[in-house]
Amino acid sequence: MFWPAGASPAPVTIYFDRSGSVAGFLDPRYQRESTDYRAVIGAIIASLSPATGYFFGSVITPVDVSEGVLGDRGQYQDRNTNVEQVMDSVAAQASPRRSHIMIGDGRRSDPNVANTQYVRMRREAERWIDLGGTFLVAASFAPFYPVGNDASGCRTAEEGRAETGRCPLYAFAFAARGDESRIAEALARVFQHLFVWPTPTLPPGIVSYVAIQSSDGLEYDGGWTTSAWGAQIARVRSTNPGNTMVTVRMTVSDSASGMGRVANALLRSQIREVSVATKMLDTAAVAQPWVPATSSAAPVRPANDGGRERQAVSLQVVSRGPGPNPALYRVDVLPRGEPVWREQYEARNSSDAVRTFGLGRLFEAFVARERRAVPMTRAFVVTQ
Repeated sequence: MFWPAGASPAPVTIYFDRSGSVAGFLDPRYQRESTDYRAVIGAIIASLSPATGYFFGSVITPVDVSEGVLGDRGQYQDRNTNVEQVMDSVAAQASPRRSHIMIGDGRRSDPNVANTQYVRMRREAERWIDLGGTFLVAASFAPFYPVGNDASGCRTAEEGRAETGRCPLYAFAFAARGDESRIAEALARVFQHLFVWPTPTLPPGIVSYVAIQSSDGLEYDGGWTTSAWGAQIARVRSTNPGNTMVTVRMTVSDSASGMGRVANALLRSQIREVSVATKMLDTAAVAQPWVPATSSAAPVRPANDGGRERQAVSLQVVSRGPGPNPALYRVDVLPRGEPVWREQYEARNSSDAVRTFGLGRLFEAFVARERRAVPMTRAFVVTQ
């Protein structure tokens, strides 16, 4: 089920990493762009109007949530990044009625501490989800200059040189019930990637399958009709005997809207699998179970490794020609509990100068839960 809207926006608390390494995201030498730290601060303040804000570093302290204060490079001088205190604040909430967002570079100087912080965050995310909330991770390679005498910060260029480096910047969000769309839209606006768990089923009509290549003599109608709840039903048929085929690609209908940006981010950023099942299209089959269509020769089949690749989900649909028994195929796109971008951001060892050590520990629980996931999208194809 897609996220239900709350009666009113939930209050939002934001925590900003005050460690010295974050000052590298605020260096005045580079021009402002859509994914830099100042842009993130400005967009989130404008979109979410946070009720309260805190710096976290050596200790947690209240902060005025304004671009003037948070964009001041001199504020970021702490020698520690005490994520655990933020998790204590999240853990103190008995039900997900307030949203919490933590923004920072996710790095710790001690690899054991780095691992531990992501295990703790994972446990709080599991608890939050069990209470009915949603956990989100947004990530970007944001403009960055190294900070001198900072042991834990990212190192992508030599200090003092003119070239701008890029380092991971994250937002870890615990969204309250009814506030998921608002939080997701705000993060999708200023981050390159977005992971959400549990992943919702996208609203009917936001995704469609568009023909990109087809055989002569084949008719493909992607908007043939819709189900009672608005799911797309496409039809493919051929007037010629023998096999004819069309390749179709999943697209987001309105990628400029807030929900369209979220849909694009989810479908692009999360490892997924395409599941196809079938039954005959007649009244007698209504009560019959769906039968998995797993053969590589099935009339409806994934065109790219079950949708696990970074490219858009594509299907190959075959028509056998005129016949009395049309078949109905159900196409589900299922999330698999981890982001496509994990390898790009996760460090293989603690000496990595750019990537984030321990990040993979965060997703272990979601991979274990993935068999209970609902489809991200569901569509149907009738073949004749």
